Amino acid sequence: MLLELEDDDDFVMLMMMLLHHCIECVIFFSLLDNLLMEITPNQVILCLVPANRNHTFDLLHPGWCHQNTHFQVIQLWELYHLLEFPAVFALTNRGHYASSEEAFSITLTKLATGHSNVVLADLFGFLGDGMVSLIYHFLIGVLNNTARGVLYNGVCCLQRWAHLFPDFVEIIKRKLNMPQYGGLAFNSCWLIGYLDCKFDETCIPSSGPMTDEELAHQWEEADLIQEAVYSGYVKAHGIKVLTVLSPMG
Repeated sequence: MLLELEDDDDFVMLMMMLLHHCIECVIFFSLLDNLLMEITPNQVILCLVPANRNHTFDLLHPGWCHQNTHFQVIQLWELYHLLEFPAVFALTNRGHYASSEEAFSITLTKLATGHSNVVLADLFGFLGDGMVSLIYHFLIGVLNNTARGVLYNGVCCLQRWAHLFPDFVEIIKRKLNMPQYGGLAFNSCWLIGYLDCKFDETCIPSSGPMTDEELAHQWEEADLIQEAVYSGYVKAHGIKVLTVLSPMG
């Protein structure tokens, strides 16, 4: 719609009306901005809780589970029942609890992928990485105590598997004689398992100062400690795990 102005006074009046309207709009939006942005102590700030993800075996996607834990979901169930974990772990005496299923999933994911606690907190829906750290360190201790006398702590621990060695020999022979493994004919070899030579990279040990003080001394024998965990083959610091893996897993 076109508005016809008879003289300059009408034009000035129209401009004054528009200016007044603009000023009112600016005042309104300034008040609205202050109302929305100012936070008083009595106001409660809502925080979205992360989704409860991957906390039970039933919530694990089969593809995600194999990629992040290197186990199938059914294998996790079997291993979980064999370890006879309680339903809930009391992580500390200050009221920190975690279900054994989520603790097992988190620990296996960290061991298989090497993800940081921050990444794991996002994968499993925690607000921060503190709970992930508690769960991981607690379950590592539980697994270490469970393995004592079974996988290490004396030569006697191998005696529990000695009666299965003949079966291991036959299983390995049949597997190595398959075409996809070259059709190797092992007829007189005494085999009990496969040797896993996995290399887990670590940080450089003893590379920093002994304290946080200025001009602090370096750790004693730091060069020897670093040399002990350095691999010239892969050009990195780490731990080489030599494990005999039986055909029974």
